[in-house]
Amino acid sequence: MARITRADGIIIHTDHRCVINGEERPGIPILIWSDGIDEIASEWFGSLLINEGLEGSSVHEYANILRPFLRFCRREHVRWQDVDDDFLVRWRDKLISGNSVSPDRINACLQTIFQYYCWAQEVGYLKYHVGVYTDEELGDRVNDIKFRITARSVVKFDGDRRYLSWRPTVRTRGGVQLDAGRNTPTEEEKRRLWAVVINSVQGVRDSLILSWAEQTGARRSEILQVRKSQLPKRQEMASVLKKGLPWPIPVRRKGGKIGKLKAPPRLLRRMYTYIDIQRAAVVARCREQIVGYYEPDEVFISSRTGLPLHPDSVTTMGRRNFAKAGIPRANIHRLRADFAKNTVEKFVAAAFPNGTIRPDTNLLETIIFKSAEMMGHSGTSSLRHYLTDVLNERLQTSAVTTAAELEAQIRQLELSIIELMRVFDPLDGLSQVAENIRNGKLRKAAKLMRQHADKLSN
Repeated sequence: MARITRADGIIIHTDHRCVINGEERPGIPILIWSDGIDEIASEWFGSLLINEGLEGSSVHEYANILRPFLRFCRREHVRWQDVDDDFLVRWRDKLISGNSVSPDRINACLQTIFQYYCWAQEVGYLKYHVGVYTDEELGDRVNDIKFRITARSVVKFDGDRRYLSWRPTVRTRGGVQLDAGRNTPTEEEKRRLWAVVINSVQGVRDSLILSWAEQTGARRSEILQVRKSQLPKRQEMASVLKKGLPWPIPVRRKGGKIGKLKAPPRLLRRMYTYIDIQRAAVVARCREQIVGYYEPDEVFISSRTGLPLHPDSVTTMGRRNFAKAGIPRANIHRLRADFAKNTVEKFVAAAFPNGTIRPDTNLLETIIFKSAEMMGHSGTSSLRHYLTDVLNERLQTSAVTTAAELEAQIRQLELSIIELMRVFDPLDGLSQVAENIRNGKLRKAAKLMRQHADKLSN
């Protein structure tokens, strides 16, 4: 594999020492060339993360698209400020000639570059460069200004709100794929998935990450924000489990707003299994081998560096395990989609307890609004099809969701047992405990555990 040099452009990320307006801002991509930092591109990445509130993984993807484009500009000896439609066509054709980039991906890349130039124009680095103006806005100058990058307006809707969006004129055949082509895993597929995940090297950690997406509807970046200090104290866990109420975890949502994930008590109990054994072993090794290492408060850490896990690692883990489980067109986000549908279903069940659904538009709007609020969505349009699905299912049967919830609860209990076995198996003297749990001999396993506890106390 060829080594990437600064001539090609490298991307590094800020760490916790980056403080902007009094707040730590780790994870901002910084683009570096052989002649120094690309300050304008790096400023855009920071704007996406801070001002627009995009997830760190999304901003990193934008950086991975902009870097090769700007590298192409440099190799063609074209200043980025001079890029026009003709140059975009040349870059598009270069991507097409590679035969490894789909039309959808090419259009997504063109849209990202288009957004970069729109931002540069908005903040003043460019003037009348991109044609994102209506005739009314241009007035008498409508025929005098020739834009280097032309655009087409598209009318979009968010519920009852109508707004104007823009896209570049230069595109290729194809379009952005919609979620309709993706697969939301069935209960059987989920069981296959967790069987694959739990037997992987970092099975306890990775199964927890997937469970957070399924049980709280959290995005990757939100899952990775969960901190040890936010969890209930150990002495509180018995009370939390007894009450059976979800535990609120504050996180920064997409768009920058603070929201709360509602973690089920059983999920919290599984967290401590990971923290006390697998994670503790990683921290101990890093303290011994890495000079100046400090344990992060974030729960999910890299098994190699001991630092907070990167969203790209979660994406890779999800893609790999879904593929091994034989689940096509699915990823960790589809578990979040499953949670979205279940959330809508719960609100519908609460609103219509007798099973009779009235055509009450206001009530249905309240349901979809509360669901969006719980999911951390800024709008309701992406959840409306779940409401339609739920209403159709309830017309057919009222037991569908109840059965699904019971299956999910059983699966979570099974995961807890498997994770305990994974913890006990490598520990001297406790492999017999794991074997008895595996064979369903829980009383004998408990007796052996008490014996080991007595030995330790003596």
